[in-house]
Amino acid sequence: MSGSQAAGGTTTPVRGPGGAETRARGWSVVIIGLGLACVVVLFFAWNTQCLPVGGRPVCLAAFGVVSGWAGFGVAGGLAAGCLVLWEALSVAGALVLAGEGDERLVAACMALAALVLVLLRVLTHDSGLNWPAWLGVALAACLCGVAVARLLGDAPGGRGRGGS
Repeated sequence: MSGSQAAGGTTTPVRGPGGAETRARGWSVVIIGLGLACVVVLFFAWNTQCLPVGGRPVCLAAFGVVSGWAGFGVAGGLAAGCLVLWEALSVAGALVLAGEGDERLVAACMALAALVLVLLRVLTHDSGLNWPAWLGVALAACLCGVAVARLLGDAPGGRGRGGS
């Protein structure tokens, strides 16, 4: 009798190192890592303070800096933090929902919310933008892309389940 057959003659799936369960946890690890990176980048100096000098705004770090935790950045950071917690609970098996697809749908929605809120943070505080602001947008976009790709890959007929 092979390792995939139980005593009653029914087959049970054996998941090896490259099995679907391992891939699912790999997606979660990527999402957790990107979410944590988004939260950390919000602490960097996203904007330099600008003062009007001679009718033109002069933006210098000596005048002060503003982190990403301003305005919509607060809500974006909370969405990314909640997504990290959601994925960690999902990996631990502590979420009890109707199915894995529901967990992934909620994760994709949280990732989309984080992206929209980080974009709104950049658009509403657009003077004196520094590189961390663009890094935050890029991380939020990657986070959203990974979460949505995982969700769509598990749709019926999607690539995640052997479809075309």
